[in-house]
Amino acid sequence: MKRLLLPLLAAQILINISPIFASHKKGHFVDRSKQGYEVKTDPLTDLTEIGFWLYSEDKVEMKYGRDKPTYIRIDCDKKDTNIYIVTPTYNHRDYPVFIRWDKNDLKKYWKDQTSDTKAFYVGDDKDQRKFLSKVDQHDSLVFGWYPYDKARRTSKFDLKKLTQLKEWAKEDGCKF
Repeated sequence: MKRLLLPLLAAQILINISPIFASHKKGHFVDRSKQGYEVKTDPLTDLTEIGFWLYSEDKVEMKYGRDKPTYIRIDCDKKDTNIYIVTPTYNHRDYPVFIRWDKNDLKKYWKDQTSDTKAFYVGDDKDQRKFLSKVDQHDSLVFGWYPYDKARRTSKFDLKKLTQLKEWAKEDGCKF
């Protein structure tokens, strides 16, 4: 019986940690509970597009359904970089967002939103370079925003988990 169970247990362990092994491939990597990474080629332009994201350490309480995380999404190629902070909520258009790096002072910003009001753009090229530089200098980020018809919400990110993803993106052609 032990001879049968041990190989099955070993196989189950390998299946459960397979995203770690898959992370070394240059293609598609997803660990839905923490982060994700993917490389695609646009069939129209043959341009390599890279996308990676980091989920928040906590989840936002949803009125209906299960709680969901917020995430930082970075899309890039050889020409452009786009950085978003995506929330699971619909958000006020006229309210500021807040960012706190590590235990530093809280900063208030007015950021552009996507048309569905669920995501915030980090800004233009200068703002994005500054944001990526701060990611390298800090261990955590707390993001605060106002959902429509609710009190302010916050999400915390462990920025150390973005380091490997950024390195892969550079290797795959991102120009940060």
